[in-house]
Amino acid sequence: MLTSNTKDQKKKVIIYNAASPSILGALASRRRVFCLKDCTKPTITRPAGAGRQRPQESVTPLQLGAILILVKWARRAVPLVLAVGVIAAACALIGRGPKEPAYQGKTLSEWINLYNSPLNPFIYDLFPKPYPAPEYYPRYLPIGERNRKEGEELERKRQLAADAVSQIGTNAVPILLHWLDYDMPSWKRKLAMFRDKLPHALRGGQLVDWWLIAGDHYRIDRALVGFNLLGSNAVTAVPELTRRMSTRTSQSALWAINALANMGNDGLPPLLAALANTNAPNRPHIARFMDSQLFLNLGTNARPAVQILANCVSDGDSGVAYWSIVTLGTRAIEPNICLPALIHCLDDLRPTFRGKSADSLNRFGSAALPAVPMLLAHLTDPDPYVRLSVTNALQTISPAALEMPAKQEHP
Repeated sequence: MLTSNTKDQKKKVIIYNAASPSILGALASRRRVFCLKDCTKPTITRPAGAGRQRPQESVTPLQLGAILILVKWARRAVPLVLAVGVIAAACALIGRGPKEPAYQGKTLSEWINLYNSPLNPFIYDLFPKPYPAPEYYPRYLPIGERNRKEGEELERKRQLAADAVSQIGTNAVPILLHWLDYDMPSWKRKLAMFRDKLPHALRGGQLVDWWLIAGDHYRIDRALVGFNLLGSNAVTAVPELTRRMSTRTSQSALWAINALANMGNDGLPPLLAALANTNAPNRPHIARFMDSQLFLNLGTNARPAVQILANCVSDGDSGVAYWSIVTLGTRAIEPNICLPALIHCLDDLRPTFRGKSADSLNRFGSAALPAVPMLLAHLTDPDPYVRLSVTNALQTISPAALEMPAKQEHP
């Protein structure tokens, strides 16, 4: 574009010509005012008050070509970015699942977040914000008294959240099932592994971490806690959780097993049926999830579960056998059922199984006296781990029996 005005028979011309090879110089530097007497040989004059000017810059044809290519790609990328955004928004709306129930103005996820972190329930959000701790107590109180009052307040908030989830009741089951129905895609797993190898400055920060890993983990954890808080109120979810456990071998099957284990007595029958069925998938994971918390909730109903676990100690699946041994020693109940199976496993050919059997017998204490002769026989086991486990078990069960071989060696 060429603009001009006349003054003292001279034309002041400001040139912004797109065809000029000095386009970047004209754009990047100050305005250059040219005085043309005959429009053939322009001379550069400085405006009044202007300082020293830099020499006029020029752009090579190669640089100009690169700029044109970048502009071309940028114009093509805009529709692509918009399309990706629309697809992502559509996927988010489709995958949102059932409407989340609410109670007293808070959604189910907000109540569960409060239960998980009563001090700051916002840490699970995409953009967490600080949560100022309220004044539970006067500052002049001693440290111990202040800590006690703070602990009471946090426990009160947890109980408030648990009561709110119980009030929501069966309305929470559909959304909890939806949250658990998730398997990380293989491409996402590979991308996460590649991201872990990058320097911290190139990992994308919290936003990428949320999209890639954290958001999904928080959602699954909320679902598991929700089933635990609902307890028997979530019994309507048992058929669907059983179907996922029996027909899948992916992560969602493990979440289903975990949810059934958190439900206590209502989730026990399908777990025991799958554990006793040698053709069922995920049996090692079932034996693993039947831990002390499950037995603690079962109370007197734990005997059938203990019997099945005792039978699985000699199972052909090494994973099932290993976790059955560990689980039997976790709570150390029903010694009449557990001790014969664990004593028999001391003769297993695998050192890990022999050592774990001794560790489980150790947890029974004096109730495991029938196992002392077999434990003494394994004091000279060729594996150091087995010898250590057997020695520890004898020190707990019968220290006098452990001293007898030492007296025989040194009369």
